[in-house]
Amino acid sequence: MRSLRPHGRARWSLWSILLGFLLSTLTLSACSTAPATTTKPASSGGLSSCGTTGATPSSGPGGVRWRFHFGATDRATPVAVANGALYVASPASVGATPADTGAAPPNVVYALDACTGAVRWHVQRNDLLIGVAAVAGGVVILTGLEKTAPNQFAYSIVGLDANTGAQRWLVSTDANAPSLQAAVADGTVYFGSWGGAIYALDARTGARRWQSQAGASSYSTPVVADGMVYTSSNGYASVYAFDASTGTQRWRFQAANVIPSSPAVANGVVYVGSDDSFVYALDARTGTQIWNAPISQDVYSAPAVANGVVYIGSFDQNIYALDAKTGAQQWRFQTSGRVASGPAISNGVVYADSTETDHNVYALDARTGAVRWRFQTGGVFFTPVVMYGVVYIASYDGFVYALNA
Repeated sequence: MRSLRPHGRARWSLWSILLGFLLSTLTLSACSTAPATTTKPASSGGLSSCGTTGATPSSGPGGVRWRFHFGATDRATPVAVANGALYVASPASVGATPADTGAAPPNVVYALDACTGAVRWHVQRNDLLIGVAAVAGGVVILTGLEKTAPNQFAYSIVGLDANTGAQRWLVSTDANAPSLQAAVADGTVYFGSWGGAIYALDARTGARRWQSQAGASSYSTPVVADGMVYTSSNGYASVYAFDASTGTQRWRFQAANVIPSSPAVANGVVYVGSDDSFVYALDARTGTQIWNAPISQDVYSAPAVANGVVYIGSFDQNIYALDAKTGAQQWRFQTSGRVASGPAISNGVVYADSTETDHNVYALDARTGAVRWRFQTGGVFFTPVVMYGVVYIASYDGFVYALNA
């Protein structure tokens, strides 16, 4: 047995907040599966917009279409949206009880109608859930901890049927914590991990297509573009590029300090932030630095790129818009708290959330940075999901919110 604590530095870090519940001792043994309990099956379809479905008479831009109490009030959790459904998990710590999360029990996966918030199905799991990492090919992909012995657990990646919640597959990663979110491309799901392993799994079956090794603490969400997988290493202060089909490492870029930021790729360029207070632009084919832009504090936020502009947040409480070709600052917006998660861009609007004391979700004009609307939450640590004309977030107050974009 050995102990794993996926925490960054002694001071506040995003990883410690997201993973503060992880166990001090994990085993390396294989995991057992857990039975599923489901209710109504979900339907699929080519939904393009929610329109007025589920909207309240008073809801304008930034207004609440619906909210759902999923229960987790002591930590952040991501949401995933696909085929007209939103998927969210209610994670729990060791020894947690339904009373710890209010009316909603822990260790439950929910499928909600994306337009109305109605429950399509829910699954009570026997494992300790961490969160929903992705949806791919009709499979909801989770990360969690499987019990292997009394008070002993191993990390796992689990695939559930997106229409029923029934378990399709489970892959143990033993003592290696997988990244909280995954990238999906061509039927393959890509995870980073705290131990540095990069996993490529068949989304339908869970079969391991390849596994490669990056630097320690390669815990950011990978990104896939043009046949390559890009990820960063918090421990080795590096950005890595791997062949998406084989896992062969193509290049590595070394920064001056750790890189907790997940990369973004656009027009043959990789963009990433670093604890050295710079945003980097790298040639996606070779890893050669094109430019770096100074930011006054650490950059944990993943960039978002649209229309020749890079949008990114910083611990200095600002959201920045940088020229994608030169790194020159076009505008910045001051929040009231550190910005750790990445923004989302849709229809000329930047959606971003500020952590800690601020707790607002902001909608900013992508061209000028002017505030279009803001919405107060209990705290959000993941990038908003914008689909169907709706902004989806899961908050520390235990609710999923669907806001009019």
